[in-house]
Parts: sequence; C-alpha cells; structure tokens
Amino acid sequence: MSDVLEKAGRPARLQPFDHSGIARGDDGVLHYTQLHGSLLAMVRATVEARRDAEAVVELGGPRLSYGELWDRAARIAGGLAELNVERGDRVAIRLANSADWALAFLGTVMAGALVVPVNTRFAKPEVEYVVADSGAAFVFEPGQPAPDGNRAEDDAEGDRPGDQRNRGFRPGQELAPAGVG
Repeated sequence: MSDVLEKAGRPARLQPFDHSGIARGDDGVLHYTQLHGSLLAMVRATVEARRDAEAVVELGGPRLSYGELWDRAARIAGGLAELNVERGDRVAIRLANSADWALAFLGTVMAGALVVPVNTRFAKPEVEYVVADSGAAFVFEPGQPAPDGNRAEDDAEGDRPGDQRNRGFRPGQELAPAGVG
C-alpha cells in the first residue's frame, strides 16, 4: 500500500490495516481487486473453503455450518422453483431475524429471485401493501414451513448485466418486469 500512496504523491505512513487486494485506479480512487462477482459466489467460496465452520447462530435456536446453510438454502431454492418462482420474480420474507430468515434469503437468491424484506413490526395493512406493491410471487410467512424441493443453485459466478436480483426492493420503486434485463 505504501507504494500506492507514494505513486499518488503522498508520503508513505504507517497503515494499521492490511491493504492487500487494494489498488488505485486511473481515476485516483482506491478499489478492491479481489471481490467476488456476487453474494452467491462469495458464500460458495466460503462453503468450499470452510464447509464445517459455523455460519449462522440463532440465540436459543439452531446453529448452521456453511455447508448446512448452503444445502438447506439450495433445497429452498428448489422448492421455490417447484412453486414456479422464476428468475427476477419477487419473494417477500416476513420472518423475524433468525436462521429461517437467513435460509429464506439465501434460498431466494439461489433461485434468482429478488428478496423483498418485510418489516416484522408492520401492521397487517402495511404488510399487505408491501407484498402487493412488490408483486411477490411467494411470501415466507411466520409459522409456515419453507418450500422444500430438489437442490437448485443459481449461477454464482456473478450478476449478469442488467440483472436486478440481490438489489432489494422498496415500495413504490419502479423495476423492469421480470425477465427484462
């Protein structure tokens, strides 16, 4: 990193953090050089490197390794596919912060769908508005089992140009129709 600073015309100074994997672009801005192409690619790389390491811990609830998280989320993705949820569809998650929420989120992303998080403190009319306005093809509901199907994993190499998945949805936001990239 000191050579990057010196090239920018600044004297090298003590750096308290590891700056490997960072480079200054032609625009003068520092950029990470070793980022994964998507969230799925990052999780997949972690699963491959540390399958048995703890990934999710729910206080008073289950503990999931990266391998368990990946395998269970892939089954949820398969279940969503069996329910005709397609790439670009919206999927609402009405679950509290929990291992089930993490599984629903990752399973939805694996299915290629957009996650629509729904605040658990919303009143019924607010929930109905968010779900209807998002056009959710499926809703994860508290107390209901998650879809369970054959393992399905979406392409984790990175988002395709114009792909809207993994970017979230806010009520009233204009998005292209599903399948339009």
